[in-house]
Amino acid sequence: MLKYIILLSTLINVAFCRDCVCSTGTTLNIRSSPSTSGTVLGQIVRDTCLEYISTSGGWDEVFFNGDSAYVSSQFTTTPRLCTADCMSESICSAYSYNTARHCDGNGCGHYGAPRGSRRHNGIDLRCEADSDIYAPFPGTIVRRSRPYPDNRCCNDGLHYRGIGAWSEYEFSIWYNKMVPNGIGKTFSTGDKIGTHIGLHCSGCYSLAMTDHSHFQLYKNGVIVNPTEYVMCQ
Repeated sequence: MLKYIILLSTLINVAFCRDCVCSTGTTLNIRSSPSTSGTVLGQIVRDTCLEYISTSGGWDEVFFNGDSAYVSSQFTTTPRLCTADCMSESICSAYSYNTARHCDGNGCGHYGAPRGSRRHNGIDLRCEADSDIYAPFPGTIVRRSRPYPDNRCCNDGLHYRGIGAWSEYEFSIWYNKMVPNGIGKTFSTGDKIGTHIGLHCSGCYSLAMTDHSHFQLYKNGVIVNPTEYVMCQ
């Protein structure tokens, strides 16, 4: 019996008590080896967190897309406990993992980015027109949610409320059409909840804007930074 208890404890530690490091720079290169000559495998934006393995010689070894990779520890936080509430499923079908919009001709997509006199209250997750939008956790569509007071072609979205272990959480996701008769329906993680309209339809945004869905997360009714929740794959 003790053997099984120890094994269960180990599995819980791996699944829910991982350490993460988070980017402190505007963009951070993820490399194949602990050197500036290492191949760049991808980039992450500020506040994006990756599962931590170890540190040596000024480089953090991390998990990226399921494999070992490296980031400069000069531009990361000290290792800390990852959030247990990780939304490990990709929200947009065009991407195998959640990918944040970087800075473009219309601004930046990270949480807290300047928006004139205010700050960005969500994270922009890259997506493509006509892609499926998936539920990141079990819940119910409670209402339609629209970001603008006009009738531009991309002005649509939905508000979703978690159930069970996710009952503290809600989110609004914009630039999408919900599935038919979606309000009041209950969905499981990975179920289709909508279709991405795309930001480049006539009268919405120019091609200078990277196509994305805006994801705004609430915990117990209060807006929270969604980055660590959706970028923890």
